[in-house]
Amino acid sequence: SASPLTHTSRSLVYMSSRVSLVCVAVCALVCVASCENFDAKRTHLIDHDPTYKNFLFRGNQPTAVDSNNHEYVVWNEWMETIAHAATNASLMLPQDFDFLDLSFEIAIANGKEMKTEEDFFAANSSLGTYLDWIIVGDITNPQKVDPKVRHDLAKYLGDWQVDKLVERVPALYKMVHSQHSKPLVIYIHCEAGVDRTGEFSGSYYMQFLKWTFQQALTFDNYVGGRPIKDLSLHALTWYCWFLNETTGSPTDCDWAPPSTL
Repeated sequence: SASPLTHTSRSLVYMSSRVSLVCVAVCALVCVASCENFDAKRTHLIDHDPTYKNFLFRGNQPTAVDSNNHEYVVWNEWMETIAHAATNASLMLPQDFDFLDLSFEIAIANGKEMKTEEDFFAANSSLGTYLDWIIVGDITNPQKVDPKVRHDLAKYLGDWQVDKLVERVPALYKMVHSQHSKPLVIYIHCEAGVDRTGEFSGSYYMQFLKWTFQQALTFDNYVGGRPIKDLSLHALTWYCWFLNETTGSPTDCDWAPPSTL
């Protein structure tokens, strides 16, 4: 059945979802000249299951470009970096595991990088699997929405948000905390490992690690050495309000450094 969103809320949703996609398309033109290579410093452990030995990591695009302008997956460095991130948390990866490369990229912005990863795993299927969950963020800043409208939109976030965080964040948690035929190691990323990855990771931190919004956003900003971009920040903030409306926490969704909102 249809969710009881008001006419004002529906209009805002329509604008938000479509403008977000347009913004990503515009950003794609900028990205052509500034695509990033793999940066080991942006790889961090998010969660793990001690019973099933599953791991969840975040990072940036696991590719690099050689002197001939050929893009390739940095497989050995990638795996070494993930193992090091586990060690930093006093954990050890299992010797034999299945690997999932979960990308948040969108073809119009990151088509070349996506194809590089897809082709790599198609040619090396024994090493792992590639999956893409498109993340674009939200153009509408929930902090600037009338509180009554925000209440309506936040409560029914799963009915309208393009990024499907309400569905996908718990789905990822279930992957991490379920038994598989082998232990499962998951690496989530966008291009920089900061904005779209920060949106999704921050949502996971708040819902399942019980971090406050301030803790989640502060860590996201720390990973990239800069504030996450507005579209991703807005989506993360919407998810905070969704959790607040449906579970009662976090309670600090209106917190934000003056420079970011």
